[in-house]
Amino acid sequence: MHINGWHTLTPEAATAALDVNAAHGLTTLEADARLARYGENKLIEATPRPVWLKFLDQFRNFLVIVLLFAAALAWAIGDLKDAVVILIVVLFNASLGFYQERRAEQTLAALKGMLAARARVRRNARMEEIDAALLVPGDIVLLEAGDRIPADGRLLAAHSLEIEEAALTGESHAVGKSVAALGQAELPLGDRVNLLYMNTVVTRGRAEMLVTATGMDTEMGKLAGMIADAEESETPLQKQLDMLGKKLAAIAGVVVTVIFALDFVRGLPWTEAAMTAVALAVAAIPEGLPAVVTVTLSIGMWRMAQNRAILKKLSAVETLGSTTVICSDKTGTLTLNQMTARAGWFAGRRFAVSGEGYRVEGAITFDSLPPQPTSANLSVPAHFSLPFKGRAGVGMGVDSMDTNPIPHEPTPILTFPLKGKGRPASAGGELLPFLLPMTLCTDTRVRDGQLIGDPTEGALWVLAQKGGLDPEAEQDEQPRIAEIPFDSAHKFMATFHHAGATVEMFIKGAPDVLLARSTHSLAENGEQPLNAAARAAIEAENEHLAVQALRVLAVARRIIPAADFDPAGDLWAWAEGWTFLGLAGLMDPPRPEAKAAIARCARAGIQVKMITGDHKITAAAIARELGLAGEVIEGRELDAMSEAELSRRIDGISVFARVAPEHKVKIVRALKDDGHIVAMTGDGVNDAPALKAADIGVAMGITGTAVTREAAVMVLTDDNFATIVKAVEEGRVIYDNIVKFVRFQLSTNIGAILTVLAATLMGLPAPFTAIQLLWINIIMDGPPAMTLGVEPARAGIMREQPRRQSAQILTGPRLARLALYGAIVMVGTLYLFRHGLETHGQTYALTLAFTTFVLFQFFNVFNARAEKGSVFNAHFFRNGKLWLALMGVLALQVLVVHWPPAQGVFGTTALEPGDWFKAVAVASSVLLLDEARKAASRLFTGRRASIPCV
Repeated sequence: MHINGWHTLTPEAATAALDVNAAHGLTTLEADARLARYGENKLIEATPRPVWLKFLDQFRNFLVIVLLFAAALAWAIGDLKDAVVILIVVLFNASLGFYQERRAEQTLAALKGMLAARARVRRNARMEEIDAALLVPGDIVLLEAGDRIPADGRLLAAHSLEIEEAALTGESHAVGKSVAALGQAELPLGDRVNLLYMNTVVTRGRAEMLVTATGMDTEMGKLAGMIADAEESETPLQKQLDMLGKKLAAIAGVVVTVIFALDFVRGLPWTEAAMTAVALAVAAIPEGLPAVVTVTLSIGMWRMAQNRAILKKLSAVETLGSTTVICSDKTGTLTLNQMTARAGWFAGRRFAVSGEGYRVEGAITFDSLPPQPTSANLSVPAHFSLPFKGRAGVGMGVDSMDTNPIPHEPTPILTFPLKGKGRPASAGGELLPFLLPMTLCTDTRVRDGQLIGDPTEGALWVLAQKGGLDPEAEQDEQPRIAEIPFDSAHKFMATFHHAGATVEMFIKGAPDVLLARSTHSLAENGEQPLNAAARAAIEAENEHLAVQALRVLAVARRIIPAADFDPAGDLWAWAEGWTFLGLAGLMDPPRPEAKAAIARCARAGIQVKMITGDHKITAAAIARELGLAGEVIEGRELDAMSEAELSRRIDGISVFARVAPEHKVKIVRALKDDGHIVAMTGDGVNDAPALKAADIGVAMGITGTAVTREAAVMVLTDDNFATIVKAVEEGRVIYDNIVKFVRFQLSTNIGAILTVLAATLMGLPAPFTAIQLLWINIIMDGPPAMTLGVEPARAGIMREQPRRQSAQILTGPRLARLALYGAIVMVGTLYLFRHGLETHGQTYALTLAFTTFVLFQFFNVFNARAEKGSVFNAHFFRNGKLWLALMGVLALQVLVVHWPPAQGVFGTTALEPGDWFKAVAVASSVLLLDEARKAASRLFTGRRASIPCV
């Protein structure tokens, strides 16, 4: 049965709608019938793509297709040697890419334990434990603290129930639940407080739940469906390489056609003309480009894994580098997901709390020193009778028998009368009445920074520790003898503890509730009656903390004569006449490193947008702390916007609060439609569809759910937002290095095309054989090009604006420079080729032209390293791998020229020393001429900048 408004139904109406008796539950026959009707309580998993198809995916690159065509053509005309070499190159590239992506998938095999494995249900009028997959609508599920909710359902009974829903709604703290029906039909998921959702966790209390939806009908199932429906897009690099391949193929097609026609007109046999055409096709296509790009991305993937970022897709490395917007979930990504006390008010004074999360490091500091006590205010009112039992000096540097504080590090001192002794106490001692309820009125523990229980209580526990108390020792000294459990109806929790002749009642809860039940407050000179002015002052302090987006809790106490107290009696008889002690402001604090990371993003021209299910005021406060400037809007405002309005305003919005999963997807799509490259980070199930919709999804490895890790292409193993910025820099460096390789490789290709074309037009023989061109493109260019892939980052790369999505690798000025390099290579190579023909014959001339061309690449690689500045800088010798590759290239070329077995393969002959010297001198011209061009450009730019404006 599908009912959209389960939260509007009473428990009785809900059970009637599903035809079940809550006291007895379903019978086995009824459950089996419903299981056959609704199916198992499981999420549908996408069919995995076969391994062989994943391998074939590596051949979907346009350059690879062109290479396969060249290999087929070479095979058709009988040039088996060239065909085999090309095929080996293509297979090597595909195998390398497949291996890297396969290994990443295995590393990130998603955890399958998302659903609760077992569930306790009421069936056949008794409690049974069954496989959670067998739950059906109408089942009555019994829940207690620590349970993971196995399906969606309507609350039938709740006792002090709180649910952690951050994974679904983005709420940073546990949500109190109640049974009462709600009147408003259209409510966000987080406000439907009588409903429970699959995969959320019970943090406090007990409950009975009526299952209303299972499997794909649950809210989590809808998210899984959204993930499956999301389309994957090509990365910017894939688009650019595809476009580059098409351009090069077009150029090669024109040139090959012209050369083939000219050779045919000159009377050459068609097979010989075809061989020349294959050689030119090989020269025009950068065969090494796919392999080098794959290796460069693989190296980047490995380096990022070393920095705690694991990539599932090879091409995702580069995508981060082109990111213009990072949409980040707040809870657990920009914040610690650890509630922390940040400020408070006690005895008429405000204080601040340092430290983050559940670590004890931190201090409590008052705003200013209070007036020092006089003998007049050292008397203790009769109603101030809290027994301290020697605890005043715990961890405070105060001796329990000495009236003078022991010197310690500077801390503002508040003097406070303690149990009639009239002695000053240190800051921690004075806070004892305020902190003690936090250690005793709690069901939570924090041990070694790990929370066991409720996050809010954990924050108060740590606050007491920062004040010098040992909560567990306090609990041992004053064990609990009775309690009033927390309930969202009365909004407080109270515990009772023996203290000699008295029983101490400690209360924590909502400030307005505690204030209404209090008759006194604790001031600097002891307990004072709560008059109208005092109440107004407390209400003002509560507002002061609330406007800072702090979750405010109050603590109070009552001292009861032990003779008057009965633990088994009516505890509510003591639920008034309290002494109001103070206020504590809590929040889920920003990660310390997140602010610096966001500032670095701003310098790099990257927008950061916080997208959260939390309240607007809380999100705005966190954004201010993080340095996010811009508009703050809520999900309901987003609903009211048209796509055109959202597209117009989205760049000015920095925070989206109270959003649902579909809002996140809408935001990501609006940004992409606006031309942005979007990275989405998150850890909750609610983030998964947006992660899938973004250009790159980044999941948290520690706190992230398996659904989120499955949807993402990158997982952070340290859950650190700052790692994203490192990944962005790594992506920019990789793209920069790929551009260096493209400049290097294409100058080789252009030089080869111009050289062969000019030789044909001049009536000269072909200056290279096909195997020589393949050797140049794969072996001679390959190792130096691969070492360009590990070039260190350029200075200032993270102070540049992100490149536009439409930006091309081959811009007009860059193509003009490559054409210049190609022309220099053509002139120098043909000059020595003709010299060889005139002095030694064709084989010698081929060898001299071949060697000169290889040496041109030796010098040209330095032009690729520095496109604008001089290559002769402090980093000239920094890339040791490049120098090793260049020395290897020279050694191999000498081997090919002078080793007889290699001479037979490559059609070469030994060169004279004088011609080696000429080849080196001519080849170095490409570097020297470009250095002269860059020097002239810098000189002209400097002069133009110095001309005064008039």
